[in-house]
Amino acid sequence: MNDCAHSKSAEKLLLCWDVKIGKVRHDISLGGSPRRCLQRLAVEDAQGDIYVLEGIAAEQAGKRKVQAEILQLLTQNGLPLLQPWLANMQGEFLQPDGQQFWQLRRYAHGIELPRETYGNDAWRGKAMGDFLTRLRIHAHALEGLPMPVFSLTDYINEFLKVLQIRHPALHSDLLPIWQELAEFQESYRQLPLAFCHGDYHPLNIIWGEETIHGVIDWEFMGRKVEAWDLANLLGCLGMDEPAWLTSELANTIIKSLHQAGIFHQVTWHWLPELVAALRFAWMREWFHEQNRKMQIQELDYLWLLLDNRKLLRQKWAPVSTNG
Repeated sequence: MNDCAHSKSAEKLLLCWDVKIGKVRHDISLGGSPRRCLQRLAVEDAQGDIYVLEGIAAEQAGKRKVQAEILQLLTQNGLPLLQPWLANMQGEFLQPDGQQFWQLRRYAHGIELPRETYGNDAWRGKAMGDFLTRLRIHAHALEGLPMPVFSLTDYINEFLKVLQIRHPALHSDLLPIWQELAEFQESYRQLPLAFCHGDYHPLNIIWGEETIHGVIDWEFMGRKVEAWDLANLLGCLGMDEPAWLTSELANTIIKSLHQAGIFHQVTWHWLPELVAALRFAWMREWFHEQNRKMQIQELDYLWLLLDNRKLLRQKWAPVSTNG
């Protein structure tokens, strides 16, 4: 679609939110996964305020409506940094447009994450830990809402069944890893649960110079084992650079969450195994993308995590137990 068509389409849509467009901001790079929507535009209104206009497929509408309602509840309960979806003039979070729907939220200004060095920044760990603590506290506003529990072990078992048929070689590579996690599988259903972001990692953060400006991409939010977000973050850190599993960022977020006391002791015990198990979800991404290079890298990383889980358990334990 050319610039003129983009502008006219956006102008018409924004009127549903009583927003008058100034221009489409093609110069703004929007964070978040492009696979989770059909279109994503930055638009500036006549007063200079910037919004994100996002188009989604019809089959996503139900899930996105629930997401918007939850983000609104969390925001109303005082949780900052969310950039919740805005209701249109009819009070709806989804604006129909032919075979798709649109959503609108305010844009959060940020700066690019320094991919080569960010794991060395203690302040990032403190900021990310503080947000997880506040999320845990403010999520009490969601108590009573119907929210199914996501089982990671069931997810992995189903994934392995698919691989056994569609990619037997990868199935053979992953099965010994899953067997190494047998004790974790037996204990998984006893792990405490909490509301989680679901995809918490540095690329889903809008960063400032020394603070967080926003947390985006809540598509995988839900009720999961309580350290899900921490485990996903640690796994992404180590995938970028294995040494970052015990870097300044990792050490600081671990310390912050220990001090906050929001996780049970059993959760801390199984944290290294949870990090490894969550990498199966990333492997599923590489499988669907047919990215053999990333599949091989992920396999190497999984064995690295398993081979070092005793060390990681020691490093991630409360200071008082580290001797």
